Amino acid sequence: MKSPKSAPELLDQFYLHIRSALIETAAAFDRIQAAEGADSAWQDSRLEELREAARIIQEEEPERARRILELWSVKEEASS
Repeated sequence: MKSPKSAPELLDQFYLHIRSALIETAAAFDRIQAAEGADSAWQDSRLEELREAARIIQEEEPERARRILELWSVKEEASS
């Protein structure tokens, strides 16, 4: 679906929010890594799911949100 706004307008609108969310996410990873029990937590499948979602975000292929939701729904179905 095309937006009524141009890509530069959307970047202007969302840039600070995206930047803030990325910093918050990086800080959460840092807190987990620095905490007691980090070695076992770092191997947790939930963190792997988050790392995979980050890889999807970096790709140039569209529909990132859909692909991340599918990634998570497949993981949830497998664990049920």
